[in-house]
Amino acid sequence: MRKKIILSIIFLGLAIFVFAPANSSQATLLTCGGDKTEADCISAGGTVVTTGGCTSCSITETTCPSGMTKYANWTYYTRNSCGSVLHLCDSGNCGTVCIDTTTCTTSASNWINSASAPSCTYYVDNYSNDSLPKGSFCSSISNPCGYCVPSSSAYRVTCTDTPSAGCSTGSITCRYLKRLARTCASTISNVACIGSGATPVAATIQGKRVIMPDNILDSFPQTVSVSGGPSSAENPYSLSVLAGATYTVSISERIGYTVGYTLCIDNTSCHSLTPTPGNTATVVIPSGKLSNTTLHYADLWWHYTPNPTLDFSLSDGYSSATIIKGSSIVFTWTVANATACTASATPLTEEINWSGAQSYTNGTFFSQPIIPTTIGTNTYNLQCFNIFSIPTSDSNKNNNA
Repeated sequence: MRKKIILSIIFLGLAIFVFAPANSSQATLLTCGGDKTEADCISAGGTVVTTGGCTSCSITETTCPSGMTKYANWTYYTRNSCGSVLHLCDSGNCGTVCIDTTTCTTSASNWINSASAPSCTYYVDNYSNDSLPKGSFCSSISNPCGYCVPSSSAYRVTCTDTPSAGCSTGSITCRYLKRLARTCASTISNVACIGSGATPVAATIQGKRVIMPDNILDSFPQTVSVSGGPSSAENPYSLSVLAGATYTVSISERIGYTVGYTLCIDNTSCHSLTPTPGNTATVVIPSGKLSNTTLHYADLWWHYTPNPTLDFSLSDGYSSATIIKGSSIVFTWTVANATACTASATPLTEEINWSGAQSYTNGTFFSQPIIPTTIGTNTYNLQCFNIFSIPTSDSNKNNNA
């Protein structure tokens, strides 16, 4: 009786679903100090500005909002103009006195580190009187204008006799026109604010993108991103973050590869371990510093492993054959990028001929003869996997009577 064995190869499709957990965004810290970020500044109604070579939050008030404090004495003063230009004269029995009033304008609007506003001096007119009692009758005072001080500013003088204890005493009143100095100050427009809490400590997320199995530096353009924070297409890469926080870091997938990662905190010794599958990693940076002079860091490598391939057939290259019961057939296969291959058969009576681990050395040609013993339809399977247990091909052989 002749038996027919049909060999067919089925390549299994692979679908990968990645769920990225939500993570709070990482905004840029105000570099002048404190615990507030640029996002905090904008939320408070402010604007991020550069003051003294660092960034602070410009608030349109004279004081900082709750949770913030003024950065040194940095203040934005608005230019101000004061006074008017007038030529004034007045005349009297002491002659004519003239003055000129002036204007001034403070320096240009700008940020300055000073509690005192920029100012300038201008002059205004000032009319005033003073009375000088004299122990003589007015009629005996020959030059009353000479009693005014300064006499150059007095344009009129009056003398009045005032009875006192049965006598009269002269009292001189001087009328002056003077020029009086005034100060014109710039107006406070904005103040520079920073967080009132302690400045968070910096940290780094760094690493490489490599091709497995030998961790060869990858030259394919890929971008590593921190959710809501910095990103980098460099390889190796380095991203600045803050200590004491949790970050979601991700990289895009690539056709023909399975991506995984190895993550070390404050060391670089973990990258020979089997990568964790996935293109998203949760990175927890410890608080504070690693030491007085060393910051915490995460060393995060992204490993791209080529998906395995399998070429499986009969020794004559066909996928089907007809044999006589008791005759043998030879399976041949070549596998690449695999770390394991497993054979199985149905019905179970055929697993005595074809089951368990099979050779998988990359690029090597293998052959395996078997003698089917079960009459009917027999199915033989070969499936190979990479380090992430991603399957490649599934080959089925059917033995038909």
